[in-house]
Amino acid sequence: MNRGQKELVVSLLFLSVTLGLSAAENFGALKLEYEVFQKELSKDFESQKAALYDKYAAAVRRRQADFQAQGNLELALEAKAEADLAEEN
Repeated sequence: MNRGQKELVVSLLFLSVTLGLSAAENFGALKLEYEVFQKELSKDFESQKAALYDKYAAAVRRRQADFQAQGNLELALEAKAEADLAEEN
């Protein structure tokens, strides 16, 4: 658990204690909030990962065009394969 996650759990615990919830309600509320937090974190990570793959594929496509312009078919084909793989991910 990273620092941000720990701070969130502590904040939620303090809030639930302040609201006078029972220990069971307290734990259930914390668990639910933590699960929601994890899902949001996962979505953010996946979107950032997809954006990086897109940028990488675009850069490799530019190199592929450079190789084709130079007449280096072997490197152009390797770059194409690499870009295709990045776009699949």
